[in-house]
Amino acid sequence: MSNFSFNQSWCYHTGTKSVSGHATPVGYQILLALSMQMFGLGLAGLSYRYIIEPPHMIWPSTLANAALFQTLHSGANPIADGWRISRYRFFLYVFIGGLCWYWLPGYIFTGLSTFAFYLLGSSKQQSSQIAYNSSPLTIPFWAQANVFSGWFCIYAVIAPILYYTNTWYTAHLPLTGSDAYDNTGNLYNSTRILNDEDTIDDSKYRNYSPIFLPITFALSYGVGFAVLSCLLTHVLLHHTKDILDTFRGQNKKDIHVRLLSRYPDVAWWWYAILTVIVVVVAIMVQYVWNTGLPFWGLFITLALATLYVIPVGTVYAVANLNANVLTVLGEIVSGYLLKEKPLVLLIFKFYAYTGLSQAMYYGADMKLGLYMKIPRRTLFVAQLIACILGTLTQNGVLLWMLGHVKDVCATDQPNNFTCPQGRVNYNSAVFWGAIGPTRLYNIGQRYSGLLNMFWIGALLPIITLFVRKKYPNNRILNAIHWPIFFAGTGNLPPATGINYSTAFVVSLIFNKIIKGRRPNWWAKYNYVLSAALDSGVAVSAILIFFSLVLPGVSLSWWGNNVNGGTVDSKGTPWLELKANETFGESAWT
Repeated sequence: MSNFSFNQSWCYHTGTKSVSGHATPVGYQILLALSMQMFGLGLAGLSYRYIIEPPHMIWPSTLANAALFQTLHSGANPIADGWRISRYRFFLYVFIGGLCWYWLPGYIFTGLSTFAFYLLGSSKQQSSQIAYNSSPLTIPFWAQANVFSGWFCIYAVIAPILYYTNTWYTAHLPLTGSDAYDNTGNLYNSTRILNDEDTIDDSKYRNYSPIFLPITFALSYGVGFAVLSCLLTHVLLHHTKDILDTFRGQNKKDIHVRLLSRYPDVAWWWYAILTVIVVVVAIMVQYVWNTGLPFWGLFITLALATLYVIPVGTVYAVANLNANVLTVLGEIVSGYLLKEKPLVLLIFKFYAYTGLSQAMYYGADMKLGLYMKIPRRTLFVAQLIACILGTLTQNGVLLWMLGHVKDVCATDQPNNFTCPQGRVNYNSAVFWGAIGPTRLYNIGQRYSGLLNMFWIGALLPIITLFVRKKYPNNRILNAIHWPIFFAGTGNLPPATGINYSTAFVVSLIFNKIIKGRRPNWWAKYNYVLSAALDSGVAVSAILIFFSLVLPGVSLSWWGNNVNGGTVDSKGTPWLELKANETFGESAWT
């Protein structure tokens, strides 16, 4: 149950006053989060036959959990390439080692986390940097290679070229970051363009500044456009037959499905009824608290999540990567349909994104239940309870942190509680909701060229398929997976190059070299290693926070302050402005 409720709902960002300047009622936050999370549960259940049951839908992340459970409960200890140590003892050693090691980059010498080579400047700590996107030990190497290739091509090659040629005036801004800026190079002050109703005041906007994004932030939208079209094309080309066979009931049942069929099943209409109830509650929430989101807007955002549940689930199930970029699609659609309403845009896109993401997380746990032969009705009840308890717990933790952690979500918060994802979301709300896509993406506007990524993403899988038919034995062509190539970089920003480069190295060592040369060792210990590292770092972080950070015990020395003096940390642009100098367009509307 704790695993079911682990992943947070992005809707909490709408109530983080430290980021957006607005606070929302607790009852509203709870019901909003519940409706989003349970909608995801309904989607996962309705798509069970398509993305959970098929044998080729492996869901690699569940294998680490399954390995942990086997470690804790199984006494089997086969010799693996000469290694006689049991999985349980191996887990304990790695767990203790990870717990002790994390004190060094997590508290004693935080500079270890931010070495200043290309594109390294994250606020995370080193031991958790590697698994920022997902544990690389649970991602197949071919998938991790696609992710790294996408990051390298887009953010290590294209981004610097565009930056140093001052494309979109980005050379006047930091190379990478999740903040928006004005034409003086300062952080964009949204209060200077919004009125009391949180909508844009055109005269204030014209007297202030257009909005400018760092090159990595701007490119992330283009990448999102490519993912949206690429996903649909890829699924149509490679998975249509499997989907149709499942719909007709002609798909093969593996041993796990056959064994679980001995227990009473959960009919699809259970999840259908749950989904209908959730939609009704969601409509009531919007009208009781007068959020400004019309009922037809709610239906559209939920329909977007439903459209992409199978494409995104297919990628997640084979590669352990969440290709959900409905934040981008939600921003585009709501930016045009619900103009100049930034907070309404947040709600719109969070229903799409969170609903789909929760469907993936619940789907992964359903696959774990399939592997562990947990009766589906028991799992259904457990997930419902976990959803409720998780929502209440997350709200409680959020309120407690806002009231007890000093300067939480501030960019200079001493313990790195800077809320980078919340800042990205709020900047996006201003970007799309207040200023709107018409001022930025219509033909002739600054970022209109990024719209080409829609047709590029749609065509690449088709072109690759034809080339594969001509060269069927080419290993590189057969390994290319365009949705993963683009979607793998979806966390950037706020993720940085260190998250992608270190994950690739770890995957290369364990899932390519060791798996190829010591397959028995890999099969016995790899997923146990992943679970032990995650557990050790998590427990260590909790101990550090409650024993040192919360009481205010700080450790100030060169090793903890060195990263604050780099140009990367300071956000120093390549082209610095003189006093009272501006950049960008001379006029804007």
